[in-house]
Amino acid sequence: MKKIFIGALFLSLFLVACNANTGPQEYSYSFGDEVEFQTHTIIGDKVNDTYKLKVSNYRVEQNIAEWDQLNEEKEYVALDLVIENIGNEDSNPYTFGSANFKFYDNNGMEINSFALQEAVVEQFEYAALRPGGKNEGTIFWQIDKGEAEKITEIVISEGGKTGDTFVIKLN
Repeated sequence: MKKIFIGALFLSLFLVACNANTGPQEYSYSFGDEVEFQTHTIIGDKVNDTYKLKVSNYRVEQNIAEWDQLNEEKEYVALDLVIENIGNEDSNPYTFGSANFKFYDNNGMEINSFALQEAVVEQFEYAALRPGGKNEGTIFWQIDKGEAEKITEIVISEGGKTGDTFVIKLN
């Protein structure tokens, strides 16, 4: 009987510990606010990088791709970013970028977007950052013409193990 009680106690504590990790969280976020996030290894809890991120100046631009045909079919969502390494180690230059952003309409449907690779304007450049290092720039996504006016939310995904997301409402 004592073994059953100890086993039940252990199982209860294990389940409580498992429930303590509530999983990915979603946070509301406003343009110009700073948010802190971490990237983790796929397996394990090792924190790879810790950043502070500021997103501002949402706008739609025209005719910034190097190819005329692309400019005829697409418009470009632009966001200004400031990212700072607030961790204790050099950061990986590719743990955060355009793939962390998604755009949604008022029905919660994702609007297809692709990072603009080559533009005639200066873009955010990925770079490793030393602790305390900061990187600033504008990042662009190409979307079908007419779709930008439908965007009501920008969702920034932390990615990695935690999967936390930060939601910016445009309206």
